[in-house]
Amino acid sequence: MDKFLEYQLFGITVEQAIRALILTAVCFLAVKTFYHLFQKILNKSKVEKGLHTFLKSLVKILLYGLAVMIIAQSLGINMTSVVALFSVVTLAISLALQGVFGNIASGIMLLTIKPFRAGDYIEVDTIKGTVVDISLIYSRIRTLNNQLIYVPNSEVVAGKIKNYSALGLLRVDHTFTASYDAPPEKVKAVLAQVVASVPGALQDPKPRISVQEYGNSSIAYACWVWCKSEDYWNVYFDLIEGVKPAFDAAGIEITYDHLNVHIQGLPEQKDKM
Repeated sequence: MDKFLEYQLFGITVEQAIRALILTAVCFLAVKTFYHLFQKILNKSKVEKGLHTFLKSLVKILLYGLAVMIIAQSLGINMTSVVALFSVVTLAISLALQGVFGNIASGIMLLTIKPFRAGDYIEVDTIKGTVVDISLIYSRIRTLNNQLIYVPNSEVVAGKIKNYSALGLLRVDHTFTASYDAPPEKVKAVLAQVVASVPGALQDPKPRISVQEYGNSSIAYACWVWCKSEDYWNVYFDLIEGVKPAFDAAGIEITYDHLNVHIQGLPEQKDKM
């Protein structure tokens, strides 16, 4: 029996092979146990869902890598050279995929800091739209005309991010003009009626309607109305559409720039002799 256990194949004895097999079974059972426990903890945590896949993959690679190193050491394999080779390969891959890793790092930053979430209406540089989802490499944004744009996360992090949905409310700003013949209090009252009739326009915070400027041929009125983020465009256009009929019904003239030309009478020509 002892001679059988001492029999070598490729420099590994039968005894070492049996121990390695038992250790392999134990290691892989431990890996599955720890991985299952990690999944439970991760699912109960408040970590952004977009990070779950990345963290699970990372933990799985680390656990299996550790198991392989333990098994290799039990077989008497020198791990120093293996680790050195692995470091060189990792460095080469990192240099080749530098841009990808930069996007992944930016994706982790976005999912951790959370400057925006899926469903938020944002502006990144010249791109405006609703966030569909945030992956580790790209953020998908759907524009108002239903274009789907994939923006690399490194560009998102490097640019200026405007989140129109973060605070829940947005202010719609409009400027309307009316003739000097219309009393300002009457114009403001009509605008207040229009605001009250627009679905989605909030009365708390209170709308602000004020004289903004005395122009050359008209008075400009500022109309600031608050609404929920998702109602912004409906309120924006409904206000514009509602003002003209309301002004017409109230006899308020919406003036426009025009030019009056006065022609003086020509001097009478003397009768020709």
